[in-house]
Amino acid sequence: LQTGCFRFANKEGVDEKKVYSNAFVTVFCISATFLALMIAFAGPISSALGYEGYSSCIMYMGGILALDAITAILFAKLRQDGKALKFAIFKTIKIITETAANLVLFLWFPKYCASAAQTSDIWLLRFIPAVPDFSYVIFSLFISCVVCSLLFIPDYLKISFRLDPKLLRQMLAYSIPLMVAALPGVVNDFLDRILFRYFDTNAEAWRSSLGLYQAAVKLAVIMNLFIQMFRYAAEPFFFRRAREKDSRQLYASVQEYFTAFCGLVFLGVILYIDIVALILGPQFREAVGIVPVMLLSYMILGMLFNVSMWYKLSGKT
Repeated sequence: LQTGCFRFANKEGVDEKKVYSNAFVTVFCISATFLALMIAFAGPISSALGYEGYSSCIMYMGGILALDAITAILFAKLRQDGKALKFAIFKTIKIITETAANLVLFLWFPKYCASAAQTSDIWLLRFIPAVPDFSYVIFSLFISCVVCSLLFIPDYLKISFRLDPKLLRQMLAYSIPLMVAALPGVVNDFLDRILFRYFDTNAEAWRSSLGLYQAAVKLAVIMNLFIQMFRYAAEPFFFRRAREKDSRQLYASVQEYFTAFCGLVFLGVILYIDIVALILGPQFREAVGIVPVMLLSYMILGMLFNVSMWYKLSGKT
């Protein structure tokens, strides 16, 4: 629906406020329903996944997804309005909150629980265990999503909570095919982790191999960060310029400069890979061979984003 918002907000004769109101109300209702179901069936879901006793984590995950989906529309509005600084500040606060929460929970909270005379007085123990585990990470992410949502309180007040059924039908007809088209991409993003346990030749050490792989992939994040930054700015920009006469030439120039810059990032990392690899611990450096492959993959993904704008701009989703 973010792309749908950019499409219809820049369409002649369409009220921008109605577009974002439609998107927000729709996403809010779906997210609230999803969260309610996650809370109601948290126990059976955690048991089915093999994590019995961790139903609270299922609730936190439901909250993370619901809040992220709701704020995604508000972040799209900031991108549409060209409020890059506000967008960056909110995103940075979210990341800092998540990092700070992890540090507090892992480094301070267990010591505090051990030194407390009565753990029953510690209100945080209603949400997380006294002994550190993966639930700390999920809870930290949930806290960051709550903080990010609170930052948008003034923006919530500006939204008209009314639906325009006709416009909503048009937006959904445009946006739902994009969601379907994106699903294989999401599966592709996460499939590599799952396949490790089946394709690693040393079946007993697949977790170790996965750890090496994940560490090396993080080195390619430099390219991915640039592409993500570019996508945030490019999508509303492309839609704003869609009606201009020289728009096609402009998009071609954007692709040219984008590819050139990605090429520089690619060469920079590859030529100094021995120095860049020092970021990793010594036991992880044997996996740096995957870095060039990932860098090139991210670069092609960014080029694909540029090329695929044609069906978004023409409405032929």
